[in-house]
Amino acid sequence: MVPQAPARRTTVIQKTKPSRTIVPGDLICGQCGEGNSSARKFCSRCGTSLETAEIAKSKWWQRLIPHRRRKELAAGERPWGSPTDPGGGKRRGKGLSLAKVIRPIMRLAAVVAVVLGLIYGVSSGFRNAVDKRITSVKNSVAQKVKPQYLQVHATSATASSEVAGDPGQSAVDGFTNTFWIAQPTDNQPILRVSFSQPVAVDKLIIHNGRPDNYQSTNRPELLHVIFSDGKVSDVTLKDDPEKHTYTVHSGGRISSMEIHVLQVYKSFAPSGTAIAEIEFYQRK
Repeated sequence: MVPQAPARRTTVIQKTKPSRTIVPGDLICGQCGEGNSSARKFCSRCGTSLETAEIAKSKWWQRLIPHRRRKELAAGERPWGSPTDPGGGKRRGKGLSLAKVIRPIMRLAAVVAVVLGLIYGVSSGFRNAVDKRITSVKNSVAQKVKPQYLQVHATSATASSEVAGDPGQSAVDGFTNTFWIAQPTDNQPILRVSFSQPVAVDKLIIHNGRPDNYQSTNRPELLHVIFSDGKVSDVTLKDDPEKHTYTVHSGGRISSMEIHVLQVYKSFAPSGTAIAEIEFYQRK
């Protein structure tokens, strides 16, 4: 009988639960399932070569969450060492750079945007609510950047004095070829304007003087406006026959207002003070 070499015992290795938490980048042993650091060549538990080991990957949702990257330290290197002195120096405090703060916020915002986008696409109720809100915000911003105005009309106007044929009502009748002229003896004429319902007056368009003979009468220079809610506003007019826009603040809805002429641009000869037309506007 020919002697034979002793049979080599084969150790059967079964995959078991890893002894440590596997993190992305670890090498998973194909024999026993142990997780190993990426720097290892052989499994720390069974000694099998890790050349063909599976590399642990993170799930898609884990990639959205920022993780601090583990630093591979050289022998004798301290975690707080500097590049020029890896093993020395004092331990540094954990400081947060602006990029480290902003990056997770941006990732979280991206996730929220994706989720809201999906909800917006499938939920008509949510979509209508969002569209309504966006429209409201756009209109609000547009009003602040470029406000829109709606004209309101006075129902009556009476003056402290007037020349026959040129009454105070002519200053608010909607025509620029008619005008109000106060008496020459009225040094500070007053025009009282009424509205059929409460309005908020935020802007005036005024055609100053007498349009057919501009230099023949005095033209208002400074107006003192008193609103029925007690608010006041002073307006300095331009000495120009063209229409000009002036901002006033009634503060709220009013039923009437008084326009006092405090100063005038004087004509060549003594005469009364004229206003061709006053238009009233409120914000939409």
